[in-house]
Amino acid sequence: MTDFEPRLKASPKTAPTKKLPSYLCAALLPVLVTKSLMLYFGLHYAMYPGKGYGYGLAAAVGLTFGSFAHFIWVNRHETEEE
Repeated sequence: MTDFEPRLKASPKTAPTKKLPSYLCAALLPVLVTKSLMLYFGLHYAMYPGKGYGYGLAAAVGLTFGSFAHFIWVNRHETEEE
């Protein structure tokens, strides 16, 4: 019989627990804020069209894309370790 050797060897750096709070702060907080703004302005724009809520909805969508672009820009040098 031959010995089984796994293709992927476990390394001690497989779980980057120190970076997790940074990612959660950078990802979840903008998502919660922008999604709640989109929900608020989207519902009000649907109920009261022509009252100016469309501008808030467009700003919320722009803020969503902006926060996503900021997250990508801040973490652009992160690489996966093998």
